[in-house]
Amino acid sequence: MFPKTLLLLCAAALGACHETPPPGGHPPSSGHPTAPPPTGTGAAPTATGTAPGTVQPTAAPTPSTAASGAVPDKLEGPYLLTYNQTGGIAGLHMTFVLDTNKRTATYSGLRGGSPETKDVTAPEIAAITQALEAARPSTFAPVKGPAVPDAFTYAVALDYGGKLALATWSDGTPAPDKLVALREAIVKLRDAKFPPRPPVSGPKQ
Repeated sequence: MFPKTLLLLCAAALGACHETPPPGGHPPSSGHPTAPPPTGTGAAPTATGTAPGTVQPTAAPTPSTAASGAVPDKLEGPYLLTYNQTGGIAGLHMTFVLDTNKRTATYSGLRGGSPETKDVTAPEIAAITQALEAARPSTFAPVKGPAVPDAFTYAVALDYGGKLALATWSDGTPAPDKLVALREAIVKLRDAKFPPRPPVSGPKQ
């Protein structure tokens, strides 16, 4: 399962990207071609115990606290990065998690199916870290704007030593260029580790 705190955090903030949707057509969107999701296991969530043998669950922070700037722009230690892409005409829900401590990447597939985990290399982690630092996690916040029908909504949640930063936006909202570049770097790694599968063809007539 994916880290519950980050997934709850993403879900709580996805709706903050939108206001009343205007009439319009379908925006261009990107994502994996349709394919059955692979199977595997994801990173385990962590919890803080209050006494030996007792575990106290941690409540998911609100978007305002996640965007408080507690995460520094310079990342000098391991972190957990969760990227969600939801919506589109088909109503997809894709989740990608990068755990730099375990050096693993986990992908849940096109419709939030069973996740699959693969190892990542130090250069692959370095590329994401560079894009993260350029995007400045201390400035992460929900980007609001008018909703567009069938648009994709994106959420990047960063857990750095227990400190959280969250950025959310949708197609049609004026997201900062560095945030868009971060999404592109994440998608590039995702597609390299979990390449799209060709559609299964039916029997020949």
